[in-house]
Amino acid sequence: LQNALVHLKAANSAEPENTEILKNYAETLFQAGQHTKSIAIYEQLNKLEPENQEIKDQIENLKNQLGIYELPSLYESIPASETLTREEMAALLAVKFKKIVDEPTDSPPIIIDISTSWASKFILQITSLQVMGIYANHTFQPKKILNRAEIAEIISRFTDYLGKKGFKFILLIPPDRIEISDVSPQNYYYQSIIKMLSYGIMELTMDRSFQPDRAVSGEEAIKLLDILLALTK
Repeated sequence: LQNALVHLKAANSAEPENTEILKNYAETLFQAGQHTKSIAIYEQLNKLEPENQEIKDQIENLKNQLGIYELPSLYESIPASETLTREEMAALLAVKFKKIVDEPTDSPPIIIDISTSWASKFILQITSLQVMGIYANHTFQPKKILNRAEIAEIISRFTDYLGKKGFKFILLIPPDRIEISDVSPQNYYYQSIIKMLSYGIMELTMDRSFQPDRAVSGEEAIKLLDILLALTK
């Protein structure tokens, strides 16, 4: 393979727009385990033959094999978000845990308001796992801002999902020893909040308040998911 690569590289340098040489070069690079370079050559081919669906399919196939996501530019802006939205949370879960989470089911939920969302594929993936829910009118409300109580529920559901896949989480603080000044046991989110506090994923303030209605920033959400990701190692 190494000799073939040397010859193909030289041939490509001599005829950089020869598509047959590029195809052979890309395939040989992949066989040699040089996957990133292989994809780069296939992308050169794609520019030369933009109508060739076979090349597009090969690029997508290789990226899927390597677990490479084509992340929308808006994903990169999440850390700077002052208030995290539902679509951003779905994207964070899908991308950060891409080696763990399953692909969407063959019968994903019907959602009528995500066709224009940059995170639509992530939303379908996370809702199909029932980690994030949809509303009775089949909307997801991708732009809805999440508060701390809602984040606690989502991460709690996600730990349940991870538990079914064999991941174990240790209670760092016994639930019966946790006292929260601003969330009553009757609160819908109480059990999820207690679980997050017990696992050490979320914390109370100095006055033992949880601030359930406070919006969560992108940076804060990333830190919470990084803690959870570390617990899966």
